[in-house]
Amino acid sequence: MAYAALTSLMGTVGKILQQNPDPEKGEEMKFLYETLGSLRAILEDSVKRSDLEMIKRLEAQTTQMAYALEDKVELAMESGILGSLNQIKGHIDSTMNDWMKIKTSYENHVKALPANEGFSPDSSKLSSQPENVMVGHNNELDLMLDHLTRGSRELKVVSIVGMGGIGKTTFATRIYYDPVIVSRFDTRPMVTVSQEFYVRRLLLGLLNSITSIPREICNESDGQLADRLRKGLKGRRYLIFIDDIWSTEAWDDMKLCFPDDGNGSRILLTTRNTEVAEYASMNEPPFHRMRLLSFDESWNLFHSKVFTKKGLSSEFEKIGKEVVKKCRGLPLTIIIVAGLLSKIHSLVEWGNVAEDVNSLLYECPDKQCSRLIDLSYRHLPHHIKACFLYFGVFQEDTEINVKRLVKLWVAEGFLEVEKDKNLEEVAKKCLEDLIDRSLVFADKGSTRNGKIKTCKMHDLLHGFCLREAQRENFLRVIQKKDDDLHAKPVLFHPKFHRRISILSCDNYKLYFDHDTYNKARSILFLGKPYYIPDIKLEYSCFKLLRVLDIATDTLRGNFPKDILCLFHLRYLAFTFAGSLDSPLDMSLWNLETFVFDYRVCGCIYFAEEIWRMEQLRHLKFSLNCLTQPSQEKCLVLENLQTFSGLNPLNCTKEVFKRIPNVKKLMILGHMVQYGESEMPDCFNDLASLGKLESLGFHIQTNINHLNLCLPPPGNFPQNLKKLTFIFTYMPWKNMDIVGMLPNLEVLKLRSSACIGEEWEPSENGFHQLKFLLLHCSDPNYWKATSDHFPLLEHLVLRDCYHLQEIPLDFADSLTLQSIEIENCERSVVTSAEQIQEEQRNLGVDDLIVRACRIRGCEDEDHISQSFGGS
Repeated sequence: MAYAALTSLMGTVGKILQQNPDPEKGEEMKFLYETLGSLRAILEDSVKRSDLEMIKRLEAQTTQMAYALEDKVELAMESGILGSLNQIKGHIDSTMNDWMKIKTSYENHVKALPANEGFSPDSSKLSSQPENVMVGHNNELDLMLDHLTRGSRELKVVSIVGMGGIGKTTFATRIYYDPVIVSRFDTRPMVTVSQEFYVRRLLLGLLNSITSIPREICNESDGQLADRLRKGLKGRRYLIFIDDIWSTEAWDDMKLCFPDDGNGSRILLTTRNTEVAEYASMNEPPFHRMRLLSFDESWNLFHSKVFTKKGLSSEFEKIGKEVVKKCRGLPLTIIIVAGLLSKIHSLVEWGNVAEDVNSLLYECPDKQCSRLIDLSYRHLPHHIKACFLYFGVFQEDTEINVKRLVKLWVAEGFLEVEKDKNLEEVAKKCLEDLIDRSLVFADKGSTRNGKIKTCKMHDLLHGFCLREAQRENFLRVIQKKDDDLHAKPVLFHPKFHRRISILSCDNYKLYFDHDTYNKARSILFLGKPYYIPDIKLEYSCFKLLRVLDIATDTLRGNFPKDILCLFHLRYLAFTFAGSLDSPLDMSLWNLETFVFDYRVCGCIYFAEEIWRMEQLRHLKFSLNCLTQPSQEKCLVLENLQTFSGLNPLNCTKEVFKRIPNVKKLMILGHMVQYGESEMPDCFNDLASLGKLESLGFHIQTNINHLNLCLPPPGNFPQNLKKLTFIFTYMPWKNMDIVGMLPNLEVLKLRSSACIGEEWEPSENGFHQLKFLLLHCSDPNYWKATSDHFPLLEHLVLRDCYHLQEIPLDFADSLTLQSIEIENCERSVVTSAEQIQEEQRNLGVDDLIVRACRIRGCEDEDHISQSFGGS
């Protein structure tokens, strides 16, 4: 982690350089910055060539030096001497000799290393592998489909058993989405268990798959949730997909929730443990043991991952086939090797890597994966190693929100600055690189419009990240059975904890002692949601904290005001349901991301200081929390990119001048703030936000009083690509104005955004629209043709209780790729299927129709997925 530590230190020094106008004093910091850059370049060149013990020792030494120097510099910054570097100079002088000794050692060592020929990993292209490829197993697929759809009408468990990395989940997912299965079962809940399982999370996951669950359901006991699940499945033919179950205890905690109504219901589970499979099926067949791939199947998988657009020369093919033979048919091994070689374009380097791979593949399969992951990690470019290990902070088998991940990476400070790119763009590029290398998997349903919404990591890869990150003092993870925060870790010294991830902790009153955790830069609560009655967060313990993420959990009791005095905090996200006094004073002058979810009715305001926090990049509030900025004291927030929770009363020219570069804006208002008066005009000055691409209105007004009236199209920002309306109660006629926005690609109408019995769009609108969502905003009659939406690719209808059908003229669309329907009338699904069938008759076989929870159809209240194409 030396590279990441140096990058973070360079970022800190760079900030001081930007904030200090004194040329003479700035020269000292500039010299340090340049020295660090030289050292980082030497380190990068050295470590990628060799794994000699000398290199490892030097890297570890450099890491700790960078940490120590950054601590000293930031503690000096906190003393209020940003304008004077005299006190910092002493810290620099005391460490410069050590830096130069290490630099000289690296330079001498590099001279003795062989040149690295032709190594040119291509990290620039977008990921083209959003999901795992299933190769082979066609005969087994037919057999499994037979087990699941035929035979006894009693409830049966069908298990898939095999070692980690053999493709159990990929195979089961292929079964789950097979049209035969889709048409057979009324409902198909799915859930991932993992080693560290929580009954409550599993119950909520299954319930969410079969019905819409209200927020208050989270207050129910586990027994009440189990009863609700049992009733939800009663009388329905269901298939439940339980992925990655590790123990018989986990099965015992769930099995009583699954009623047997003699209607052919089935449970499909995957496990590494034969005992679990036999136990779940009560020692009755069938369970399927995954086989290894044949050579031809292995080669096809390898080829699909390495060369998706161009062929292999015979020399590359020869090396590739030798490597594939050594993989012995284990899919994860093949994918990891393919991900490694796909980034190398030199035949010589292919040969060198192949030799390393071959030496590892003689081991047993489990050790193969572990050592191959290690090999892939060592071949990662230095600038993404920290990004890879950071996945260890999350719970195993968790779907990770990409927006949240990107903001965390930016706040952590280990991203390398690139010319003409902001740090968010750098972070996304790093994630795409990890996906291209098959080390991270994009959720297959989250890549619409080329944007990845969620991602996951295989549990073997996650386990490696956890072990390596702890070995390198990169993070400390606290698990359910490891909730003593004072316990000394086995693998590393407690005084060097930089990140603490609390995945589960039975002791809700958390105390962090100064001696053990005074170097912590990040504390993240990322496990199961629970209430935290009290968190003992003393400012004296966490002077250097950068990241505090308590958004998953809910703080209660008194508001921990010490949080708002953490000078170096860059990322703050928390949910609060206690009492507090308003306004709240803040001293978070380095804050970049602020997410605040207040779960209590009432008003709360942060003091005006927030308008002077010029480092802010992202603001997200669940209610209006900001006062109007004063002209004298407030700054222009040049770095602010996203802002959710702006009061409509604050949509003024003066406010918009202070957020000139914002790209995403959500205006949030409440009826109680306006009484019977006219809604404030939010649009007069919106056009001044020249970089705004995404705009939303969540007005929470009242149908009997106010509705949002739209201005002419010219009052909207001209670069606007995405528009969202929530609770705005507009007449459908307003959509004619929206349709005239020249660059609009995404339109989301949620929760009574529009009201009225009929929507007939004008003929000259929506020229660029690609995605349309109607949620609880449905006319009885929708009169439209494909000409009204000439470029529409995705149509989503949710909870549209009044809509009778989708306009059948959509069958003429040349661009429509998918129609998703949830909790709508059966006639809506029928119209979608008619559109699909008519397109097939015209020779277009690409349209996908997905539907779930169909209203008014007891035997078809299910996910009914129709696939077009191959």
